[in-house]
Amino acid sequence: MIIPVVVIGFMIGMTTGCDYDHPVPEQISLDSVSFSANLIPYFNASCNMAGCHDAGGIPPDLTPENAYQDLFAKNQVNLAIPENSKLYRKVATGGSMEPYSKPAETAMVLAWIKQGAKNN
Repeated sequence: MIIPVVVIGFMIGMTTGCDYDHPVPEQISLDSVSFSANLIPYFNASCNMAGCHDAGGIPPDLTPENAYQDLFAKNQVNLAIPENSKLYRKVATGGSMEPYSKPAETAMVLAWIKQGAKNN
């Protein structure tokens, strides 16, 4: 009788265990991407953390107070050819950012650059 109890316990564990809360990015209109409302939250969730792109970390500094200025100071944005922007290419190709690079975020970054990369 132990086997059925183990099997039932295993089945219950498989259906209830390891349930992680995966944040779903808010759907945004790519017609008007806002640096402060869209990119800063993405940077805060994916890039701006200890040992990565925080103040004093790996350039560029993507903290809310420094991100905009540092992206331009470090030549991360190419307004003439947005697809050649270092920021866009890094997000699009992943690499060390692969866990944080999703099609929605990639499209958002490119749309922001194409819209003139405004500090809005």
